[in-house]
Amino acid sequence: PENQPKIILYQGALNPFRGIDKAILAMHHIENAVFKIAGDGPRKREFEELVIKEKLQNKVIFLGKLLPEDLRKVTRTADVGMSIEENGGESYYFSLPNKVLDCIQARVPVILSALPELLKIKNSFDVGEIIENHQPENIAKALQEVLNTGRNFYQPQLARAADQLCWENEEPKLLEVFRKASQF
Repeated sequence: PENQPKIILYQGALNPFRGIDKAILAMHHIENAVFKIAGDGPRKREFEELVIKEKLQNKVIFLGKLLPEDLRKVTRTADVGMSIEENGGESYYFSLPNKVLDCIQARVPVILSALPELLKIKNSFDVGEIIENHQPENIAKALQEVLNTGRNFYQPQLARAADQLCWENEEPKLLEVFRKASQF
C-alpha cells in the first residue's frame, strides 16, 4: 500500500550538525509528504520553534523519543530516510550513522550527505541519493528524486546492502581485532 502523503523520516538525536533544520526548511519545496522526526535531544525545542515560525506544522511531525521496537515499526513505514550529517569535525566526517543501517535493514531508501563513509555505501549499493549540499532546495531535490523513483526501485539494492552490512558479517572482523589486540 502506498503512503498518502509520503513519509520522510529522520531518526536519531536532535543534535547540531545533523542537517535537521535544513531538512525542515526543505519541506517548503515538497508537496504531498510529511516529515516525521523521531528522537529527542538538545535542539528539539529550537526545531519545534522553527516549524512554527515557518508555518510548517501541517508538514512536520515530532514523534519524540520512541522505544526501539516502536521506532523499528515507524522506520518500516517510511518512503525515505535521511542521514545528512554536516561536517562538524572528524567524528562526523568519518562516521557511518546507525540510522543508515537501520533504514537499509528496514528496506527504506535514504538520502545521504557526501561524507566518505556515506559515499562508500552509495558507491557500493544504490540505496538512495546523495545531496549536493545542505541548501534546503538541494535536500528537497534529493528527497523528491527518491519519492518520485519510488521505494520499490531501490529494493534489490537495499536487500543486497542489508545482507552485506549486517552484524553477522561485522562480528568476525571485530573479534579478529580483539584477538590481535590481546596478543600485545
